[in-house]
Amino acid sequence: QLLRGISWRAYWDVVALLISLFVIGIGSGLWHSVATKWAVVADVIPIYVFINLYIFSLFIRLIGLHWFKTLLIWLVFSACNVWIQTNVPSDVLNGSLMYIPPLVMLGVATTWLRLQYKHSWKPMAAISVLFLISLTFRTIDTSICSSFPYGTHFIWHTLNAWVLYSLVKLLVPKQA
Repeated sequence: QLLRGISWRAYWDVVALLISLFVIGIGSGLWHSVATKWAVVADVIPIYVFINLYIFSLFIRLIGLHWFKTLLIWLVFSACNVWIQTNVPSDVLNGSLMYIPPLVMLGVATTWLRLQYKHSWKPMAAISVLFLISLTFRTIDTSICSSFPYGTHFIWHTLNAWVLYSLVKLLVPKQA
């Protein structure tokens, strides 16, 4: 439905992002079902693929940057991500630390779109806020379990699915 009337060849990155969404669902299901070392890899790798591919798609398609400038932005993002992962304890924010650089990147993209007077800044801002709310539920999950036995992790997954789909949808031009 999302790609109806759109050239798959022209939007190969969007197709790849949609496939990665499907694989993220499988990986997350495996991790939450069997919780083994290979399952955590199946959970995390598709997420990293999505994040990194989305940065390129976002800055080239939506913001309109040349691929080389986008590559430089991605390198800075990656360097910050590696620095955080290696210098901040992994249990900070209940394991949500890996999502802080993407949250910051969404804020940067929202600001960039706003400064360009592009209408897409509003949905990007809404998606960024939704991601922050989603991330909050992931972060408080363990600490809230004593008073709410179901935890809040399922809210993280539900809201984050909405976030990821909305991010991809933003890359596809509106159809008449």
